[in-house]
Amino acid sequence: CGSSLSAEEKAAIKRSKDIDRAGVKDDGIDRNRIKLLLLGTGESGKSTIFKQMKILYGAHHGYTKEERERFTTVVYVNIIINVKTVLEHSRTMSPLSDPALRNKIDDFLQISDTKDVKFDKATGDLILQFWNDPGFQETWMRRSEFQVQDALAYFCSEMDRISAPDYVPNPQDILRIRVRTTGIVEESYTIDGVNFVMFDVGGQRNERKKWIHAFDKVTAIIFVAAINEYDQVLFEDSSMNRMDEAVILFDE
Repeated sequence: CGSSLSAEEKAAIKRSKDIDRAGVKDDGIDRNRIKLLLLGTGESGKSTIFKQMKILYGAHHGYTKEERERFTTVVYVNIIINVKTVLEHSRTMSPLSDPALRNKIDDFLQISDTKDVKFDKATGDLILQFWNDPGFQETWMRRSEFQVQDALAYFCSEMDRISAPDYVPNPQDILRIRVRTTGIVEESYTIDGVNFVMFDVGGQRNERKKWIHAFDKVTAIIFVAAINEYDQVLFEDSSMNRMDEAVILFDE
């Protein structure tokens, strides 16, 4: 007997079959790739692992020159913000030993630490003067009592290169910068013929509600905890030890 389906119904059936075929194809792609999800508290090192994977296994085995150039301002901003943080705390913890340097603190605190930051050799030289001051170092040794990046020591050791007019960040610089992750970041790799996709997520408490969107078809979760944070507190909660928060989050 002849079909009683209308043209619209036949078109709808065709669209449904097309969608089903596409779904089967997508399922096959998902089965042939390993999906890794990085989880952990804020500043535990998830994004560092994410960047290390890009350097080791990314399409360009790292970052192109254009990509590295885009990190230049981030390096400058990281340095300026962290030096300001130590200087501000040095006033109450251990004032700078050099009176001339103490007189320069207020002017330095006015330097821009946003995307329009100006960073030259004079700025680098002043930062090194601050860094080498005994009072600054005494405050730095108490850095677990406030929020500052350990990477400042590395950047100060590389200041001559960083303050040069033709400076372009190298992979080690990029690994050490801190950019707070918001949302979900994805990167794909092929290692020995196996396809991987890795997801990095923000670790602060207000970012964790977004994690649920990254759990679909996950092959493995890599939970990251930083053992050097045993004496530090959370950025978002100064009453909570970072290691305690990591253990609580892992149990959840």
